[in-house]
Order: sequence, then C-alpha cells, then structure tokens
Amino acid sequence: MTSQYTATIRYVPLLLQCLKAHGYRRSQFLESLNIPLDFMQGKELRLPTDTVEYIWQQGRDLTGWQHLGLMCANQLTLTDYGLMAHLWMNCATLREGFNASRANEKLMHMGMQSDVQILDEDTEQYTTQFKVADEWAGQAFVEFDFLSILRVGQHLVPEEFRPQVIYKEVGFKHQPLTSVEFYEKAFNCPVNFGCETNYVNLSSSVMDLPVYASDPMVKSLLEDAVMKLVNTTITLSTADTIEDILETSLRQNLDLKLPEVAERMGVSASTLKRKLQEENLSYSEVDKRIKLQLAEKLIIEGKLSIDQIAEKLQYKDSSSFHRAFKSWTGMTPGKFKHNNN
Repeated sequence: MTSQYTATIRYVPLLLQCLKAHGYRRSQFLESLNIPLDFMQGKELRLPTDTVEYIWQQGRDLTGWQHLGLMCANQLTLTDYGLMAHLWMNCATLREGFNASRANEKLMHMGMQSDVQILDEDTEQYTTQFKVADEWAGQAFVEFDFLSILRVGQHLVPEEFRPQVIYKEVGFKHQPLTSVEFYEKAFNCPVNFGCETNYVNLSSSVMDLPVYASDPMVKSLLEDAVMKLVNTTITLSTADTIEDILETSLRQNLDLKLPEVAERMGVSASTLKRKLQEENLSYSEVDKRIKLQLAEKLIIEGKLSIDQIAEKLQYKDSSSFHRAFKSWTGMTPGKFKHNNN
C-alpha cells in the first residue's frame, strides 16, 4: 500500500528553504536531481511518497545532516502551510487547530498515523508514525512533525502566551540522529530515545491557549475549502483510512467502534457505512481484517505471547482469537508462529 501513498509537494520547498538558509544553492540541488527549476509553478499538489523520500535523502546526503527533519522544521513559517495555515489562524484555540490538523493529516502525508490520549488531568500525549519505504525517512518525518507542531503553535498564539507553548517531554522510537543536546535545545524539554512509540507529552492548558485574532465564520469557510482539497487530491480508499486509524488505536490498546472512527474521519456513522458499502465492504469486515493483519505482525515480532496478542486485539477470549486467526490464515496462531521463526 505504501507505494500508492502520496504526500504534499510542500515537503520539497521546505527542504529547499532549509538548504538555502544554510548556504546551499537551490538551483544546483534541483539540477543534480534532474528536477526543473520551475516545478513548483505547476498544478501538481502532491508527489508519490517515495519521490519525496528520495529528494529528502539527497538533501541529507548533500548536507550530511541525519537530523534533516529538525533542521527543516527550524526554518518553517506559517505561510509554508498554505490553506491549512489560514485554517489554523482562524481557530479559537490551539486545540481546535491541532484537531483540524489531525482530521486532515493525510493532506501532509498519506502514510501518517497519529493519535491523542489523556494521560492524567493535565497531560495529553500525541503519538505518530509514518508508513514509508525508507526507515530514515520515517524518522526524519516524525522529527519534523514534532518540532513543526511546536513552532506553529508558538506562531499562532498572542505574543504574551508564546513562552507557555512548550512540551513536557518528547520520545522517539529511534536512536538520536544527532547529539542529544541538539534535540533538547530544539524542543526545550527532556527527549528520550528507543521508546515503544513516538510521542509528545504536553499540558492540556497549552492546548487551550487562544489563537491570535481568530474568526469562526472564516474558519467555517476554510474548513469547507480544506474538505474540498482533501476530496480532490486524496485517493486513499475509505477502507484503507479506517485500517490506518484502527491499526494505530489497537497498538495503543484502544478498540474503536464505528461511531468513534467516523468522528475521527470527520463524517457521520451513516456516511461511513455508505462509503464502505460503495467499496463492497462492511465495518466488521475491515475491523476483522486489520486485527488479523496486525496479529500476524505481532506474532512475527515475537514480543508478546499468543494470549497477550488476543487480549491486545480486544478478542473476548483466546478461543475466539484462535478461531478467527485460523479462518484467516488456514492455520492456528501457534503454527503460524512456528512457520515464521
């Protein structure tokens, strides 16, 4: 599925902007990749994700920056995000803007999967990952995402609130791509590595900070414009979108039902059912498929027992999981594990 994914073309000018700021010639870089200098003037809004990955890899090789995602995020401004920036600027709070971003995250990268959990009365946790062909690219995009959210938040609030836009803690699944001191200076908080997931912990009070000069009427118009943009540029099927949401939630021990998934997709439950019917599928079929695909991954990873996997995937008991898995693969979970050792 990854090969069918696309990402916003904005990843490229963000990279070029970063290179220019550090003395690299934009024209020389593009010519070395056989990319026309005026390519951004065309009508194409998206690129295949493997193309974006390749261009970023070349930027990394040119500069020697493994931490290219952080370097690019440090250079960005609100205007770099086009229509989405205007939507953010007209939200009442950072939370509204953040939710708008999550609802339309596929605009940035179709392989992006994120979620938010409440850890305690004043701490919320944002997690994300990217489905990519290249491991380094996934790490770079996560680092860019985390730092860009912080920078955008600082740009959106009135000046007197900017010192409050901070993270409590940041964690990455990968090991540091540059010095730990660089990360801690960039994020201005503790940064951990080798974690089970990529996460940002932040205070709920930060999420509720006001956005400077927001306008609810303009926001409504922009939401319609963004929805139109999504519908005309994103070709991910309804089933694939649901699978992305369910895979992320199951890895976080959440068992979302159809109404909750519909809410995350910004549609009603009845609309979601209709869209699935158009693809000759039901929600239960998609739910079962993603659970069993994830079961295969977890069994191969070998970190959890079969019983733990059954519990994680929200089966009521191990017997139910065994029956479902055998109907899916033609073999028991134990046999599948033995064959893949």
